[in-house]
Amino acid sequence: MPYSCFRNLHREVNGWKKKVPYFVRLKGQSIFFSPGLCSVAELPDIQTGEIVKRFTYTLITRDANEVMQMIHSGGDNKYRMPLFLPSELSKEWLNEGLTAERYGEILEYEMPCEELEYHPVFTIRSPKPDK
Repeated sequence: MPYSCFRNLHREVNGWKKKVPYFVRLKGQSIFFSPGLCSVAELPDIQTGEIVKRFTYTLITRDANEVMQMIHSGGDNKYRMPLFLPSELSKEWLNEGLTAERYGEILEYEMPCEELEYHPVFTIRSPKPDK
């Protein structure tokens, strides 16, 4: 999926009622891709019994680097981060002839902290957290 930034990454701060949302993107790339897996299953519709296609998508995550450990510090998936890939690895990920071994190597890629641009943001949906 192409992105210009991730906005749904939140930091828990002890003593604050609300989490702090963060803007996170890759330096030097106006758009980046985050790999995922998609699936199409043919399942019966519960009401009609008709076979329908169900589409699913999952974003691949990995253990967080130091920056993302600080930001994504709470919840069920704390210390996780989306698998950010530089453009050359993003293109390789889409190669149909990729070996299982190479897929594994790409899945192990850790975006260096210095390649991330990040700062807190406050939106109408998520007003400024209470201190």
